[in-house]
Amino acid sequence: MGAGLTAPHLLDVAVGVVPPQRAGMASGAANTFFPLGTATGVAVYGAVLAGRVDRRLPDEALAGLPISPQQVRALVAAGRFDRLAALPQPIRQAARTVFTDGLSTVFTVAGIAGLVAAVAGLLLIRAADQFRAEPEPVADEATAA
Repeated sequence: MGAGLTAPHLLDVAVGVVPPQRAGMASGAANTFFPLGTATGVAVYGAVLAGRVDRRLPDEALAGLPISPQQVRALVAAGRFDRLAALPQPIRQAARTVFTDGLSTVFTVAGIAGLVAAVAGLLLIRAADQFRAEPEPVADEATAA
């Protein structure tokens, strides 16, 4: 849904700042960098979530379980709570809380990044940057005769 809301505007800006003969190049560049940005965002936000889970579920809290602390943290970061069913209830509850807190952090970081991008777009894309074709010279009647 987010891509559907942003892609038309992204492409409009991309082709709106170049001459018409370069519109294909601008559109291609925008279409190339859009998924690259998406992949980077997924990686960064995944790292934020995993880091939050790692910090909030230390080895000491997970000692004595039938699976290793690393496996527990990996399952929590992946949201695979079904695989934690054999663990004690307090550990399962802590895992859900840590995951929820991690998602909250991810959404906060994403929201701030979105606001920064919006402000940057408002400040950096000026009306003067929009491509305007030069008007065709109009022949006046005296030179046409």
